Amino acid sequence: GTFAGEVKAAIDAKFGGVSSGSSITMPMSDAPLFELRLSSRRPGDEHGDKVLPPRRQADQLLNTFWRCVHPVDYFLDEKRFGQLYELLFAGMHLEIEERVFIATLNIVFAFATQVQESVGVAERNEVANTYFQRAWNLLRPETILWEPPSLEVVECLLLMSRYLQCTNNSHQSWMAVGSAIRMAQSLGIHLPKTPETGMSSDQAHWRHHLWNCCVFADMSVSWVQGRTAMTSLVSQYSTSRSSHFRDGLIETLELYEIIRHSIMAQTSVGGGLAERFGLHGSNYRKETYCNLVLQHEACLNQWEKVRLKEIPDKDGGNDDAKMQKLSLQFRLLHARILLFRPMVARCCFMQNNALVTADAHFDSSYKGHMIQYGAFQCIWNAQKMISLLDKNSNVNESIHILPWWYRTFYLHVAGTILLAAMQSNNLFTEAVSDSWQQTLSVIKRHEHLSSYIPHCASLFQSLSRKASQMRHPLEATDLLEDLSDAQFHDTFLEFGFHNDSFLF
Repeated sequence: GTFAGEVKAAIDAKFGGVSSGSSITMPMSDAPLFELRLSSRRPGDEHGDKVLPPRRQADQLLNTFWRCVHPVDYFLDEKRFGQLYELLFAGMHLEIEERVFIATLNIVFAFATQVQESVGVAERNEVANTYFQRAWNLLRPETILWEPPSLEVVECLLLMSRYLQCTNNSHQSWMAVGSAIRMAQSLGIHLPKTPETGMSSDQAHWRHHLWNCCVFADMSVSWVQGRTAMTSLVSQYSTSRSSHFRDGLIETLELYEIIRHSIMAQTSVGGGLAERFGLHGSNYRKETYCNLVLQHEACLNQWEKVRLKEIPDKDGGNDDAKMQKLSLQFRLLHARILLFRPMVARCCFMQNNALVTADAHFDSSYKGHMIQYGAFQCIWNAQKMISLLDKNSNVNESIHILPWWYRTFYLHVAGTILLAAMQSNNLFTEAVSDSWQQTLSVIKRHEHLSSYIPHCASLFQSLSRKASQMRHPLEATDLLEDLSDAQFHDTFLEFGFHNDSFLF
């Protein structure tokens, strides 16, 4: 059966329960980290949507974006965007469609508003919502597909998609990335070729960079929404990048390519007619995944050795380099968690599986040892992620830390693994218990940033209490607490563990 079925069976075996039909939202997928109410475009309002804040305020917002958001998301060309920004405020001709540039600028302002942690939630959401609605109205997403494509529209759609990822508009985020990719392909920037006559080196690099951003966005949105990335998208690698494009995107794409192969190895393909022609389905990968894990782990270790050590680790120096290295560290930890997560599923939720219990020698077999090793590695990387978040979540800092929505996402990722570990007395050690308390402490420090985060904290605590009851049933005073069994099952289903279930 599927992983979700195994979780439900394990919970029902303890307490029983009827499905609640509830759904748990996830950060960077459909959780409302930013509160946004998309409205239909108001006719005749384009002039009002082109209104810009005073120059001094605009400069502050743009500077905040470059310092706090851009080092993590690479969608804009800082040099080119800055030149257009100066021309706009000087009242000069931009040589591109002004409407699209102002739309992109408003999304920049919205991000720069949201990243200011000292501002109250209501004020941040109200101001950022105003900026984003202006961008939405100016770009006109409902008609953009039928207009001639441009690189500026691709850029705007990618940035818009990232903002929408932080809201509960997951479909719009998904469609924005897809539209950007199709436009980019129509413009031919996905094709490796020499620069056209009259094209400057910076222009050629920007085209390559923008296509790589399409690949980056596609993988990011696909995986967090539990969808399959467009495997036909091949990023372009250029060893002659100009200095202002050395922002960590290529390193991130290298890492994401390793993750993509890991996820493909976890996902069931073949079966039915395909197996008649030699394609093996899930049974084949059950036997080979443990071997593939070693190969993929070696790739991640090599990537860490080559890429992370390229970035100097000093107290002084380049602030952007510090942000870049921190971002890559979190993405590496996330990659390792994704690689080993199926092993956690096997160790924590499959004890009552008939096939597993029938194999008396499973735990002492090579496969059994590999699965246990992978489970410990997954949990250990989740602990490291929590520790790194704890170290880099000082609310008094304005730079050198990830934007709070990324920190919330990684808290959710790592916290879910620790919750899973609670289902196994062998895995939920004293050190893991300490990490869980650390997780709750870090979440508590983030509760003022979004109305979603207190809800997430409450859910984690409820799941933790119920998991404790399952490990120590005689010590439980309330059988069901405040959380139903179906909610417990649905939560892990929404967390994405069901994608791994076929393996074991």
